Amino acid sequence: LAVGLATRMLAEERLLEQQREKISLNFALLGNPGTGKTTVARLLAGLLCELGLREGCADDIDETTGEALARDGVDEASTRLEEASVLLVDDAAAIEPKKSAEGRAVLSLLADHAERSRESLSILLTGTKEEIESKLYAHAPALRSRFKEVEFEDFSEADLRDVFVDSVSTRMWTLEPAVAEVAARRAARGRGTKGFGNAREVRKVYEAAYSRALERGGGRSTTLTILDV
Repeated sequence: LAVGLATRMLAEERLLEQQREKISLNFALLGNPGTGKTTVARLLAGLLCELGLREGCADDIDETTGEALARDGVDEASTRLEEASVLLVDDAAAIEPKKSAEGRAVLSLLADHAERSRESLSILLTGTKEEIESKLYAHAPALRSRFKEVEFEDFSEADLRDVFVDSVSTRMWTLEPAVAEVAARRAARGRGTKGFGNAREVRKVYEAAYSRALERGGGRSTTLTILDV
Protein backbone atom coordinates (compact mmCIF):
# COMPACT_ATOMS: atom_id res chain seq x y z
CA LEU A 1 0.00 0.00 0.00
CA ALA A 2 2.75 2.45 0.97
CA VAL A 3 4.78 1.62 -2.14
CA GLY A 4 1.71 2.11 -4.31
CA LEU A 5 1.02 5.55 -2.87
CA ALA A 6 4.63 6.65 -3.29
CA THR A 7 4.79 5.31 -6.84
CA ARG A 8 1.60 7.12 -7.74
CA MET A 9 2.92 10.41 -6.35
CA LEU A 10 6.17 10.14 -8.31
CA ALA A 11 4.32 9.23 -11.51
CA GLU A 12 1.92 12.15 -11.15
CA GLU A 13 4.84 14.57 -10.90
CA ARG A 14 5.52 13.82 -14.57
CA LEU A 15 2.01 14.88 -15.59
CA LEU A 16 0.57 18.29 -16.27
CA GLU A 17 -1.90 19.52 -13.66
CA GLN A 18 -4.86 19.06 -16.01
CA GLN A 19 -3.76 15.48 -16.70
CA ARG A 20 -3.94 14.43 -13.06
CA GLU A 21 -6.96 12.71 -11.54
CA LYS A 22 -7.67 13.39 -7.87
CA ILE A 23 -8.72 9.93 -6.73
CA SER A 24 -10.35 8.94 -3.48
CA LEU A 25 -7.97 8.01 -0.65
CA ASN A 26 -10.46 6.66 1.88
CA PHE A 27 -9.57 3.32 3.48
CA ALA A 28 -11.34 0.72 5.62
CA LEU A 29 -8.83 -1.41 7.53
CA LEU A 30 -10.58 -4.66 8.44
CA GLY A 31 -9.57 -7.58 10.63
CA ASN A 32 -9.82 -9.29 13.98
CA PRO A 33 -8.62 -7.51 17.14
CA GLY A 34 -4.88 -7.40 17.73
CA THR A 35 -3.85 -7.54 14.06
CA GLY A 36 -2.35 -4.04 14.08
CA LYS A 37 -5.12 -2.19 12.20
CA THR A 38 -4.97 0.95 14.33
CA THR A 39 -1.18 1.09 14.25
CA VAL A 40 -1.15 0.73 10.47
CA ALA A 41 -3.94 3.30 10.13
CA ARG A 42 -1.85 5.84 12.05
CA LEU A 43 1.18 5.09 9.87
CA LEU A 44 -0.99 5.41 6.75
CA ALA A 45 -2.39 8.74 7.93
CA GLY A 46 1.13 10.05 8.46
CA LEU A 47 2.22 8.75 5.06
CA LEU A 48 -0.63 10.50 3.26
CA CYS A 49 0.53 13.75 4.81
CA GLU A 50 4.26 13.11 4.37
CA LEU A 51 3.84 12.36 0.67
CA GLY A 52 1.80 15.54 0.18
CA LEU A 53 -1.30 13.60 -0.85
CA ARG A 54 -3.14 15.43 1.90
CA GLU A 55 -2.20 18.94 2.94
CA GLY A 56 -2.04 20.75 6.27
CA CYS A 57 -1.98 17.66 8.49
CA ALA A 58 1.66 16.75 9.06
CA ASP A 59 1.56 17.59 12.76
CA ASP A 60 -2.11 17.02 13.51
CA ILE A 61 -3.81 13.79 12.46
CA ASP A 62 -7.39 13.89 13.71
CA GLU A 63 -8.07 10.59 15.49
CA THR A 64 -11.29 9.56 17.20
CA THR A 65 -13.50 6.51 17.73
CA GLY A 66 -16.88 5.54 16.39
CA GLU A 67 -18.33 5.71 19.89
CA ALA A 68 -16.98 9.24 20.43
CA LEU A 69 -18.30 10.46 17.08
CA ALA A 70 -21.79 9.20 17.85
CA ARG A 71 -21.67 10.52 21.42
CA ASP A 72 -20.43 13.99 20.44
CA GLY A 73 -23.09 14.30 17.76
CA VAL A 74 -23.44 15.45 14.21
CA ASP A 75 -22.37 19.08 14.79
CA GLU A 76 -19.00 18.03 16.23
CA ALA A 77 -18.56 15.43 13.49
CA SER A 78 -19.32 18.05 10.85
CA THR A 79 -16.67 20.38 12.30
CA ARG A 80 -14.07 17.61 12.30
CA LEU A 81 -14.85 16.61 8.73
CA GLU A 82 -14.69 20.20 7.51
CA GLU A 83 -11.38 20.94 9.23
CA ALA A 84 -9.46 17.67 8.90
CA SER A 85 -7.23 16.53 6.07
CA VAL A 86 -7.13 12.99 7.46
CA LEU A 87 -9.71 11.64 9.90
CA LEU A 88 -9.00 8.28 11.57
CA VAL A 89 -12.07 6.62 13.10
CA ASP A 90 -11.00 3.65 15.23
CA ASP A 91 -13.61 0.96 15.93
CA ALA A 92 -15.88 2.72 13.46
CA ALA A 93 -18.74 0.23 13.84
CA ALA A 94 -19.37 1.69 17.30
CA ILE A 95 -21.15 4.57 15.55
CA GLU A 96 -24.07 2.09 15.79
CA PRO A 97 -26.50 3.77 13.33
CA LYS A 98 -29.26 1.27 14.16
CA LYS A 99 -29.27 2.29 17.82
CA SER A 100 -29.53 6.08 17.71
CA ALA A 101 -30.56 9.01 15.55
CA GLU A 102 -27.18 10.65 16.23
CA GLY A 103 -25.37 7.56 15.00
CA ARG A 104 -27.45 7.53 11.82
CA ALA A 105 -26.80 11.23 11.22
CA VAL A 106 -23.06 10.85 11.81
CA LEU A 107 -22.82 7.88 9.43
CA SER A 108 -24.75 9.78 6.76
CA LEU A 109 -22.35 12.69 7.18
CA LEU A 110 -19.32 10.39 6.88
CA ALA A 111 -20.71 8.84 3.71
CA ASP A 112 -21.40 12.28 2.26
CA HIS A 113 -17.90 13.63 2.97
CA ALA A 114 -16.26 10.41 1.74
CA GLU A 115 -17.62 11.37 -1.68
CA ARG A 116 -18.00 15.15 -1.62
CA SER A 117 -14.63 15.89 0.00
CA ARG A 118 -12.68 13.03 -1.56
CA GLU A 119 -10.14 15.33 -3.25
CA SER A 120 -9.00 16.94 -0.02
CA LEU A 121 -10.02 14.60 2.82
CA SER A 122 -9.08 11.02 3.65
CA ILE A 123 -11.23 9.05 6.07
CA LEU A 124 -9.68 5.92 7.61
CA LEU A 125 -11.99 3.42 9.32
CA THR A 126 -10.87 0.45 11.41
CA GLY A 127 -12.90 -2.50 12.67
CA THR A 128 -13.72 -6.13 12.14
CA LYS A 129 -15.00 -7.03 8.69
CA GLU A 130 -18.21 -8.52 10.11
CA GLU A 131 -19.09 -5.43 12.16
CA ILE A 132 -18.24 -2.89 9.47
CA GLU A 133 -20.42 -4.81 7.02
CA SER A 134 -23.35 -5.50 9.35
CA LYS A 135 -23.43 -2.17 11.18
CA LEU A 136 -22.20 0.39 8.64
CA TYR A 137 -22.43 -0.96 5.09
CA ALA A 138 -25.81 -2.56 5.76
CA HIS A 139 -27.20 0.79 6.89
CA ALA A 140 -25.44 2.90 4.24
CA PRO A 141 -24.68 0.62 1.24
CA ALA A 142 -23.03 3.44 -0.74
CA LEU A 143 -20.31 3.65 1.90
CA ARG A 144 -18.63 0.47 0.68
CA SER A 145 -17.90 1.87 -2.78
CA ARG A 146 -16.29 4.97 -1.26
CA PHE A 147 -13.61 3.09 0.68
CA LYS A 148 -10.72 0.90 -0.40
CA GLU A 149 -10.67 -2.15 1.85
CA VAL A 150 -7.44 -3.45 3.39
CA GLU A 151 -7.92 -6.81 5.11
CA PHE A 152 -5.66 -8.04 7.91
CA GLU A 153 -5.29 -11.81 8.31
CA ASP A 154 -4.94 -13.45 11.69
CA PHE A 155 -1.35 -13.96 12.84
CA SER A 156 0.19 -17.34 12.04
CA GLU A 157 1.51 -19.50 14.87
CA ALA A 158 5.03 -18.37 13.91
CA ASP A 159 3.93 -14.73 14.15
CA LEU A 160 2.41 -15.35 17.59
CA ARG A 161 5.66 -16.99 18.70
CA ASP A 162 7.64 -13.94 17.59
CA VAL A 163 5.29 -11.63 19.51
CA PHE A 164 5.69 -13.77 22.63
CA VAL A 165 9.49 -13.83 22.37
CA ASP A 166 9.54 -10.06 21.86
CA SER A 167 7.34 -9.54 24.94
CA VAL A 168 9.70 -11.67 27.03
CA SER A 169 12.92 -10.06 25.79
CA THR A 170 11.53 -6.52 26.10
CA ARG A 171 10.98 -7.18 29.81
CA MET A 172 14.46 -8.70 30.16
CA TRP A 173 13.20 -12.19 30.99
CA THR A 174 14.53 -15.39 29.45
CA LEU A 175 12.95 -18.63 28.23
CA GLU A 176 13.70 -22.29 28.70
CA PRO A 177 13.80 -24.33 25.46
CA ALA A 178 10.43 -24.90 23.72
CA VAL A 179 8.54 -22.45 25.96
CA ALA A 180 7.93 -20.02 23.10
CA GLU A 181 6.52 -22.79 20.89
CA VAL A 182 4.15 -24.00 23.61
CA ALA A 183 3.03 -20.45 24.34
CA ALA A 184 2.36 -19.82 20.64
CA ARG A 185 0.27 -23.00 20.38
CA ARG A 186 -1.81 -21.92 23.36
CA ALA A 187 -2.30 -18.42 21.92
CA ALA A 188 -3.26 -19.84 18.52
CA ARG A 189 -6.13 -22.02 19.76
CA GLY A 190 -8.83 -19.64 18.54
CA ARG A 191 -7.06 -18.63 15.37
CA GLY A 192 -9.40 -18.16 12.40
CA THR A 193 -12.50 -17.63 14.54
CA LYS A 194 -14.51 -14.43 14.84
CA GLY A 195 -13.00 -12.08 17.42
CA PHE A 196 -9.69 -13.92 17.78
CA GLY A 197 -7.39 -11.53 19.63
CA ASN A 198 -4.04 -12.21 17.87
CA ALA A 199 -1.39 -10.17 19.72
CA ARG A 200 -3.85 -9.74 22.60
CA GLU A 201 -4.05 -13.52 22.98
CA VAL A 202 -0.27 -13.59 23.28
CA ARG A 203 -0.44 -10.91 25.95
CA LYS A 204 -2.90 -13.04 27.94
CA VAL A 205 -0.63 -16.08 27.69
CA TYR A 206 2.41 -14.03 28.70
CA GLU A 207 0.67 -12.39 31.66
CA ALA A 208 -0.53 -15.77 32.93
CA ALA A 209 2.97 -17.25 32.56
CA TYR A 210 4.51 -14.24 34.31
CA SER A 211 2.13 -14.61 37.24
CA ARG A 212 2.86 -18.34 37.58
CA ALA A 213 6.60 -17.69 37.44
CA LEU A 214 6.33 -15.20 40.30
CA GLU A 215 4.25 -17.62 42.35
CA ARG A 216 6.68 -20.45 41.63
CA GLY A 217 9.94 -18.60 42.23
CA GLY A 218 9.00 -15.71 44.46
CA GLY A 219 10.78 -13.26 42.15
CA ARG A 220 14.15 -15.04 42.46
CA SER A 221 14.08 -16.23 38.83
CA THR A 222 13.34 -14.31 35.65
CA THR A 223 13.17 -17.38 33.42
CA LEU A 224 9.86 -18.72 32.12
CA THR A 225 9.57 -22.51 32.09
CA ILE A 226 7.17 -25.03 30.57
CA LEU A 227 5.42 -25.16 33.96
CA ASP A 228 4.60 -21.46 33.63
CA VAL A 229 2.86 -21.65 30.26
